Amino acid sequence: MKYNKIIISFFLFILFPHLVSAASAKMNIEGNTEFYKEQSFSMNINLTDIKENNLMSAGGKIIVSDPDCVEFVSLEKTFQGVFTNNNIFAYSAIDGIKEDTSIVKINLRAKQKSCKTTIQITEPKIAFTDGTKLALETIQKEVMVLNIDEIKINQLKVLLGKNETTTLNLYTPAFQINSHLITWKSQNNQIASVDETGNVKGLQKGNTIIESNYQGKQFFTEVEVLEFLRGDLNRDGRIDLTDVLLALRIQMNLTPSSNYYLETGDINGNKVIDLTDVLYILRVQMKI
Repeated sequence: MKYNKIIISFFLFILFPHLVSAASAKMNIEGNTEFYKEQSFSMNINLTDIKENNLMSAGGKIIVSDPDCVEFVSLEKTFQGVFTNNNIFAYSAIDGIKEDTSIVKINLRAKQKSCKTTIQITEPKIAFTDGTKLALETIQKEVMVLNIDEIKINQLKVLLGKNETTTLNLYTPAFQINSHLITWKSQNNQIASVDETGNVKGLQKGNTIIESNYQGKQFFTEVEVLEFLRGDLNRDGRIDLTDVLLALRIQMNLTPSSNYYLETGDINGNKVIDLTDVLYILRVQMKI
C-alpha cells in the first residue's frame, strides 16, 4: 500500500504538477549564545527557505528549559501582521509572508547564577496559502549564562618537565568555559609556552607565569619547568615501559628509592613514589 501511494504521487507530479504542493520552509532560532548575569538580551525566530507557495501563517510555543537560569520577558513584533499571546507566537499575513520580513524577536533576561539552558519552540507549525500545512520538530538553541564572580582557573601552580604539557581552563560551578574570548599569555615564552586554548608546554628549566584574561578578569598560574621529563626515571629523554616497571618496583619496595628517583617519579609531590605516580607514568607511556 505504501509503495502504491509513492507511485501514484509520482504520476500525479508528472501529469498534474500544479496539484502537488512543493511548499517548504524552515524555522530556526538565531542569536548569540553567551550572556552574563542580569543581562537582558534578545534572540530571533526566523523563517527561511520559503519555496513556491506563499506562507500564510506559522506559530509555536516558546519555552525556557530552566527558568531559574533565564526568564522569558516578552515577544516583539518586528513586522506588520505578527500577533502574540504571552509566550505563544504566530505569524499571519493575507498576501503571504516574505523571507526577509518573517522575524519574531524573543526578549529574555539572564538571572544570577552561572548555568546553561535551552530556548525551545515546541510544536512549530507552518501553513501556506494553498492549504498546505507543515508540522516541524521541536527547535532549540542552547545558551550559557556566566556570573564572572564565580569563575576560577583549574590550576594555580604547575610543575612540568621539559617538553611536558598540561592544560589550563576556566570554569564555573556549572560548566567549563570554552570561549574564544579567553586570552592566554606566558610571561616568558622561553621557559613555557601557552596556546590559544590554554595548552601549556615546558621548554627549559626555570619559572614563569601564565596569564589568562576573560572579560577583564585576570587569572595567574605559576609554572616551574624542570630540566628533566617527569616520569622519566632513568632520564634517557623518553617515558617508556622501563620507567613504568622501575616506578612499580620502587612502589613495591623491590628497588630502593632515592632523591634521584623522587625528583622525576614523585608526580603528586607527596615525597614518595606511590601507585598514583605509577599509574600516571603508565598513562603517559600508553599515551592515554
